[in-house]
Amino acid sequence: QVFREELMRITFRREKCGLIASPTLCSGSCFWDSATSSCTLKTLEALLAVIDEDCPLRVVLGMQSACKELSNCDEVRADGLQECVASSSGCQANPATLELDLLQHSGLLTFQLKDLIIKAMTTCEALSDCAQSPDFCTKDLPLPSSAPAPRWGVFFILSGFV
Repeated sequence: QVFREELMRITFRREKCGLIASPTLCSGSCFWDSATSSCTLKTLEALLAVIDEDCPLRVVLGMQSACKELSNCDEVRADGLQECVASSSGCQANPATLELDLLQHSGLLTFQLKDLIIKAMTTCEALSDCAQSPDFCTKDLPLPSSAPAPRWGVFFILSGFV
């Protein structure tokens, strides 16, 4: 009963994908399964439908999924940060930008902290040799005294940070 509406929405979206008979038309929330020659709902889409809006996993999975869809990893967001970075398997979420978004999502990001993080990211990204980076590129930034105490969520627990 708790997820009844969400599960009904997933069923509807899954059925909608199932009606698509062509691999060229199967896109967006759907993907073409060549083994069964059918269009089906992406597993991540179903998972996101039941994850609560305030869950940090929504931020992590959403950004990672959006980056995987890109062919150009160099796009810059409105705030000047690069959301995705290139890896051997394609585009993936930029860890520094993801960290910033998680802090914002959790209510821990102050204007001062955001400014410090963006300055550090900009400086460190401009370095040609990461091994000789200044100390501020490798040390954790101090939490400003005006920031609320950390609230450990599912993301930190699942990641083994706590």
